[in-house]
This record gives sequence, C-alpha cells and structure tokens, in this order.
Amino acid sequence: MKDQSDGQLMGLYAHGSQSAFQELFRRYEGRAYAYFLRRVRSDAQARDLYQELFLRLHRFRQTYDASRPFEPWFFHIAHCGLVEQWRRRHPQAEVGL
Repeated sequence: MKDQSDGQLMGLYAHGSQSAFQELFRRYEGRAYAYFLRRVRSDAQARDLYQELFLRLHRFRQTYDASRPFEPWFFHIAHCGLVEQWRRRHPQAEVGL
C-alpha cells in the first residue's frame, strides 16, 4: 500500500479496503491534527475535530472523485468540519423584526 498514491488508496478504501484506510490515516494523522490545533489552539478540541474528520472521511468516501487530487478534498472536509463546529459553539442570535 505504501507505493500507492493517496487517490488510489482512497479509491480502494471507497470499495472497502481497510488497509487502504489505515495507510491514509498513517499519512495524514499528524497533518490533520496539526491543522486543527493551529486553528482552535486547544488540544481537546483539536482531537475531537480530528476524530470527526476521519468519521466524515468514512461517511463521504463514495463522493471522492479519483480524477481529482486527494489532499485538497481531504482538507476541504476538515475545513467544513471546523466551520460546522464553530457554528455549533457560536450560534447566531436571532433579531426580531
């Protein structure tokens, strides 16, 4: 698995390969955690977001387009999770008309 590209691994994972997922996890775990830690500056929040990211990756695995690069897709999912968490923690106050 180590000789395959990220996109190839994601394609294999989308078809059920657990070893492909494990390799993607190994490749991206440090970078994903660092991405969140830089943005939230909280170890606990970064770990929560990091775990949620890999759940999202599993949930959206069928939407991956193998003709496009994996890394931007992966970090787009990370960013969306970050925004969603921020919105949950900072709800907008409604103002009556």
